[in-house]
Amino acid sequence: MCGMDSTFLGVLAGLGLKLRARGQPGGLHLFNAGNHNLQSCQSLGLDQLARLESGSPDAGACPFPPESAFRKLPDTDLTALKKPRDKEGTTRLMLEAHEELCRADERNEAKFRDVKQFLREEVARKAGNSTNES
Repeated sequence: MCGMDSTFLGVLAGLGLKLRARGQPGGLHLFNAGNHNLQSCQSLGLDQLARLESGSPDAGACPFPPESAFRKLPDTDLTALKKPRDKEGTTRLMLEAHEELCRADERNEAKFRDVKQFLREEVARKAGNSTNES
């Protein structure tokens, strides 16, 4: 069984919001999601940002675009993917992902208020430790 946690779903929400803001045709599609993952996506509002499919993509209904059709989103730094994240970077990513979930659907604010507060405090604490170490 493969699950998607709220941080991963928040990263997807952020991507979906960027695609929507840029008016990207096609948008975000999630295929072959199990029932639990579909329910998670729907309950967090990702169904408003992405096309959700429970099965594998049907080549006739949704042909996979050629590689030449893919473009890097502006302001995307692919070199960052090659660098391992430190704990502070991971905490910042988690906070950003949960903020994106709340931007995607305002009902998520109540679900993630405490998580976001905890992550903000962790970021501040780690930033304070970094300053003290300098």
